[in-house]
Amino acid sequence: MTDAPPRHRERPARRRALLIAALVAGIALTGVVSLMSGLGTVGARGSHAQTTVDVPSTPARSVEMLLHALGEGDVGAACAVAAPDGLPIRTDHALKRCEKALERLMNDLDPRVLEGYRDVSVRGARVEGGNATVEPRHLVDAPVGMRNAVFVLVRAGGAWYVVV
Repeated sequence: MTDAPPRHRERPARRRALLIAALVAGIALTGVVSLMSGLGTVGARGSHAQTTVDVPSTPARSVEMLLHALGEGDVGAACAVAAPDGLPIRTDHALKRCEKALERLMNDLDPRVLEGYRDVSVRGARVEGGNATVEPRHLVDAPVGMRNAVFVLVRAGGAWYVVV
């Protein structure tokens, strides 16, 4: 008999992280479909919701900003680069809804996993017109639970937003 802790205790945290990554990817795909039907000319600077974060002009930097903000527990900064339903946030109501949704997701994660988000860097993305995808091969120093994560982004007003 050994004193080593059972392995099954580590799985729920990894499983939860994978579930959240899969959920984000599923929502992202739904958002892309809605985006195709009418993004139009909604711009990063044309939103009504006030943000203090400049949204980056590359998909890789947008995903990094989202993950780093989540790692710091800053849902406001995370929502600044988010596009719920495939559209940038334009109202205070939508911003609050995004913040509450991300807070719920963060509460389900082990704090050590979230801390790991701070160290993730993104090397490139697959870009097709106004859409981009950051795949697992683009993620560097990602926690184990994120190694299957796929992020879908949309471009609006020259900035890239992560579909959540």
